[in-house]
Amino acid sequence: MSVGAVVEAIEHAKRMFDYPYNLVRIEAYNRYIVIDPIIRALDWSTENPDECMVEWPRGKKRVRWVDYAFFMDRHANNPVMIIEAKGVGKVAAKPETQISKYIKGRKPSVLKRGVVTDGNVWHIYDLQVAESWAKKHIETVKISEGNTRQNAKLLNDLLSKPAIYRLSD
Repeated sequence: MSVGAVVEAIEHAKRMFDYPYNLVRIEAYNRYIVIDPIIRALDWSTENPDECMVEWPRGKKRVRWVDYAFFMDRHANNPVMIIEAKGVGKVAAKPETQISKYIKGRKPSVLKRGVVTDGNVWHIYDLQVAESWAKKHIETVKISEGNTRQNAKLLNDLLSKPAIYRLSD
């Protein structure tokens, strides 16, 4: 896909933020009507289980579920990116705490990005950085503010399938 497709998905999301019934405050609706279209515009297929697992189980007892896990090789069971989704306005003050729970035991050479988003605010982490969470944090993109094309380019450059695959070369 292109930055133009991400622009269209962001413009759609902005319209949904103003929807009268506040559906985007409910995580499931928000994922379906805001986050999934942006992910698809970033060239990931949420419908292909070889590429994306929705509600991917984590932990020894499989009691933690990552909202989205993206794979280059699904059979290796090591995602290249994980995304934790929330309802709009429901991201914790320290979003990295949730990502840290999900990445324990993962191969750092494979897992490239961690994201916590409510569809509007995208907290993006470089999971290749071995230092503190403050240093892993590479960008926060708030799509309801600023230049839509610039926000789309940032998301595309950091999270699109081609961008993640380039990190794996």
